[in-house]
Amino acid sequence: MAAAVKPLRRLLAMIFRRSPLRTWLMPRSSFDFAGSVGDGTGSSTVMAPLLWVVRTFPEAPPAMYRQLDTGQEDVVRDHPLLRLLQRPNPFYTGPILWMATVLDWQVDGNAYWLKIRNTAGAVKELWWAPHWMIEPKGDEATLITHYEYDNGGGSKIGIRPDDVVHFRFGLDSQDPRKGYSPLKSVLREVFTDDEAANFTASLLRNMGVPGIMVSPDGDSSPSEEDVKATKAYLAEQFTGDGRGTPLVMSGPTKVAQFGFSPEQLLLRELRRIPEERVTAVLGVPAIVAGLGAGLDRSTFTNMAEAREAAYQAGIIPMQRILA
Repeated sequence: MAAAVKPLRRLLAMIFRRSPLRTWLMPRSSFDFAGSVGDGTGSSTVMAPLLWVVRTFPEAPPAMYRQLDTGQEDVVRDHPLLRLLQRPNPFYTGPILWMATVLDWQVDGNAYWLKIRNTAGAVKELWWAPHWMIEPKGDEATLITHYEYDNGGGSKIGIRPDDVVHFRFGLDSQDPRKGYSPLKSVLREVFTDDEAANFTASLLRNMGVPGIMVSPDGDSSPSEEDVKATKAYLAEQFTGDGRGTPLVMSGPTKVAQFGFSPEQLLLRELRRIPEERVTAVLGVPAIVAGLGAGLDRSTFTNMAEAREAAYQAGIIPMQRILA
């Protein structure tokens, strides 16, 4: 039996390594949306539901039970593991550790703890390690031989699997040594929301209205110096505090709107789609996260029901998986 297991493990390890470089391009697109938005934590649409999750998750403290011979469970009131989870190290508490862990688990699909042992080999401290600083490594015989930790100083340290707690969000089909966050499937929607926010901010920063096109109304053509001077004059006099100031030109001039206004683009409705998709994959209704996609239909009754659904379908399964 043992002789048959080794070739099977070797085959699985080879399959897992079939795609060392993942492509982050979305279907039917050649644009790298993930490269533009990163992991999504720079977006308020993503952080609103994520912050609700990380605030709510630690509300249920860790508990331990002992299975009795009768089949019943007896609560363990005191245990070294419970004390360790309550105070994992001298610098932060258990709830802080869980908040960082849950955030990484949702955003990247992977969260890591490092174990610090005493001279007797017992675990005395737990430390959160950012997901981008640590990577599981393996070979053709063993799925995970060690974890590679980047200390930020240009060198990488190998850590035994026994000294790492690795929380996975399911398994990544490209590399089952790791988990895969569903948030990565909606990065295109996050990009859309970011672009809508940037467009609105650009309007307010510049003129408060879409760009305009100024052209001579006649047969004469302005010189290059006149074009530059007019552009500088418009930018100086009619942006910022000068928005809305009357525009008077010295000669026949055509002034036309160039582009679309926020009302024409329906940005309010456009931004609802990312809110709906992001909250759907994270398992937090938009109404619970305080996003506009849910607040329009918010009442005291359905707000309570939405919070209960978010906890039962989101937080409780998450706690069970991480436990």
